[in-house]
Amino acid sequence: MDTSRSNKIVLLEDSHPGQGFLRTAVQETGHLVYAFDEETTFYNNFISIDPDLILFRSGSLEKVLRILNILLYINFRHPVIIFSDSKEVIDLVNFNQDLRATICRPPYHPSRIKTTIDAVIQRFPGVSKNSRRMPVIVGNTPEIVRIRKMAAGLGQNNDAVLIQGEAGTGKKLLARRIHFASEKKAHAFIEVNISRQVLVRENQIISEKDRAILKDGGGTLYVKEIDSLPFSFQGMFLQFFQEDRIKDTRIIASSELKIDRLVQKELFRKDLYYRLNVIKIDIPPLRERRADIPLLADFFITRNCIESGRCHFNLSSKVKRALSGYDWPENVKELEHFLSREGELDHEDLILDEISEMSRESREKADKGIHLKNITGQVVGRIESEILKLVLEKTNWNRRRAAESLTISYKSLLNKIKAYNLN
Repeated sequence: MDTSRSNKIVLLEDSHPGQGFLRTAVQETGHLVYAFDEETTFYNNFISIDPDLILFRSGSLEKVLRILNILLYINFRHPVIIFSDSKEVIDLVNFNQDLRATICRPPYHPSRIKTTIDAVIQRFPGVSKNSRRMPVIVGNTPEIVRIRKMAAGLGQNNDAVLIQGEAGTGKKLLARRIHFASEKKAHAFIEVNISRQVLVRENQIISEKDRAILKDGGGTLYVKEIDSLPFSFQGMFLQFFQEDRIKDTRIIASSELKIDRLVQKELFRKDLYYRLNVIKIDIPPLRERRADIPLLADFFITRNCIESGRCHFNLSSKVKRALSGYDWPENVKELEHFLSREGELDHEDLILDEISEMSRESREKADKGIHLKNITGQVVGRIESEILKLVLEKTNWNRRRAAESLTISYKSLLNKIKAYNLN
């Protein structure tokens, strides 16, 4: 921002006397002020105004988080001044490196407001119109706060990261956030979904095209569902992991299962686990952080309205309580999908009825003992069996050569031949 020109400043203040006072104080600084008393109208006009600075007053941590999450999503470089004397709000700003936020404490004299605005304008050179949207980790439960701090701090090194969590908990989002926080954010973020690969030979685990990209610029390789990689191919992946040409690449792997338990069952190589498990982050399921559901709901609703161009609206407290009471077996991804349907969320009774029906169906599935992981294990087993048969046939059933080709021990190969009844 330029102190020599009139900057566009957006003011959000729900108290009319407070808004009048703050608006006058800001206008006296010589800048153009757009004042709003409701968050919905603030969001409806934010993009078109494209402000240089945002001001709002609040002692509510929930409100501050709700607004900051959206501002980070729209453009994380937007400078913000928050008028507050809340210790929780002050601590949030002081310990969150992602924010270009400044606290202005009472008393709110016009001279103090002017000094704060001038300082922020001088501190931040301007809002980059081409800034990429930051992957926003929404929540304020202790575990999510810890994960968010870890993600910000991991940008200072190149260590491998293992992210564990149920399906839909946000493992890829966290991987992207770690990439974004690092010096590698200008380079490639390449995702490899192990469960979708046709595992016939090594270069189909990581394609030559992706290897070339990583060799040229480093970047981040995100290996999704590493727990789905058959044991027979884990040695090949370990060899790739040790190649000099990817030494500048950060490896982030994710798993729905606890890898240490797979190691104990001899379903995952211990040496590969140790290479991946330099830094481990476990993401809790949504049912274990229900207090974050209202914040997540507000974020998804507002984000969807911004992307679709719809007028913004608020979910009632009754709906948020119902959302918080459901277990969300598919976690944040399921909640996000539920709140993404345009035109259906304006009818509160329909939402409450659907949540009730979802809860009933979830209980019925639990009673029937349907376990998707068992099905996944069977599929992985069939893939590994086919790979073993392919390699054994190519080596004319020379078991020692086959074991060397698969980079597993001769004993492990014999055990797998017996387990899959391949004799």
